[in-house]
Amino acid sequence: MCLLGEESKKTVFAPLPDGTYPLLWGHALNTGEPFFTNLPEDHLSFSGLPEGHIPIKCFLSVPVKYTDKLVGQIALANPEKNYSDHDLMVVSRLAALYALAINRYRNIEERQQLMNNLRQAQKMEAIGTLAGGIAHDFNNLLVPILGYIELTMMQFPASDKNRKNLEKAYIAATHSKELVQQILTFSRGEKQDRKRQQLQPIISETMKLLQATLPSTIQIRQKIDENCGLMSVDTTQVTQVLINLFTNAYHAMEDGKGTISIQLLEVDSPTDQDFGGTFPAGKRVAKLSVADTGVGMTPKEVARIFEPYFTTKEKTKGTGLGLAVVHGIIKSYGGAIQVDSKPGKGTTFHLYLPIAQGEEEPSEIVSDETFCRGSEHILVVDDEEIVAEIVQEILKTLGYKVTSCNSGAAALELFEKQMGEFSLVITDQTMPGMMGTELSERIHTLNPDTPIIICSGYSGLESEMRSNATGVRRYLMKPVKMKELAGVVRKILDQKG
Repeated sequence: MCLLGEESKKTVFAPLPDGTYPLLWGHALNTGEPFFTNLPEDHLSFSGLPEGHIPIKCFLSVPVKYTDKLVGQIALANPEKNYSDHDLMVVSRLAALYALAINRYRNIEERQQLMNNLRQAQKMEAIGTLAGGIAHDFNNLLVPILGYIELTMMQFPASDKNRKNLEKAYIAATHSKELVQQILTFSRGEKQDRKRQQLQPIISETMKLLQATLPSTIQIRQKIDENCGLMSVDTTQVTQVLINLFTNAYHAMEDGKGTISIQLLEVDSPTDQDFGGTFPAGKRVAKLSVADTGVGMTPKEVARIFEPYFTTKEKTKGTGLGLAVVHGIIKSYGGAIQVDSKPGKGTTFHLYLPIAQGEEEPSEIVSDETFCRGSEHILVVDDEEIVAEIVQEILKTLGYKVTSCNSGAAALELFEKQMGEFSLVITDQTMPGMMGTELSERIHTLNPDTPIIICSGYSGLESEMRSNATGVRRYLMKPVKMKELAGVVRKILDQKG
């Protein structure tokens, strides 16, 4: 009885470091020629048998080749009578049939893979097209939410409890924009706003948000190295990565109870980079780990978790895009991801990011007490009435005189009647009947000295390039923060003067 391969019913004969195959069974693979021997111990390639293998009395081997390419082997042993040339001929014919069958199977697999890739590309193209519309509508909703929160915050001193509650709502509303940005990043590779910075503040702010949203039955543990170096990253994308990993960890908890741990360390670049790392030896890297005590995954599930639309969750808990987004972001930074998971033992994601050279870039945050103000007359155009109202309210609070319209046609008619009255035009890009770029062209024709700002819920380089040729001074992505809008308006008006 053979003692090899009892568990899997298979025995693996690996090639040697030089690419050749050992022992008697490797002779046909090395020479490419079929053979048989009825005295195996006298054959030139015989050098013993693996421990536990049954004795070999007769042996026949035929390489399976397709167009001179080795694709397998048929090996037989220990018949009731010795092998003959006739046996070798029969098995050789069988090997030729096997070669055709294997080649056909591989061709079918390749065609299927190409079809799967095509379908996947079509899915992502559809998502990219849909994402633009979603982004515009979603960000339009955020404009009044953020705007009215900012206006209300101004009515309370910094130490007031109501002000602090509004600040939390403002942070949550700002992060809500990432729900759409996540799809845009993954489907269309949106431009990143990278800068050299530490991960620690990003982690801290994200943990505050997550602790407020996750149930109290989930414990969050942190071990953050404050001396970990700088990384060249986009703040929003790092926040996306953390939110996705924590959301997955929470969904992996049975009964919504368990522990999620996050750790940040600076370590030497990993030597075992089979998981996709490309770090030079001897370099320092940041290791960001997120671990949970959830249900864990099987090796087959781990192998597929970064595929778009693949998910182990219930239909109501996810689309299967979250980890694909995480993978895309980390790879774009030249990083790598390692996953450790076992059923019933939880899951740990290790994210490796290269340490950036140079100094930390300064923050663009401006003091809350400073707002640029003015008194000029501004025309605001947006087909969403509530959006036009909040922009008008913000600008009036800053001292400006404001007139609003809900269509490009109405705005153009008003501009013609009150030629020279408006110091600045702020218009939405996507409007029925007349797009913002078309309105800007018409206004520029009537009065080239009138500066124009175009706002949109979906950014696009094509729109920005088109606007540069029509007198448009700035292209802003919705939702625009009050401080940003105030600064841009004042700068443009001062340049005009």
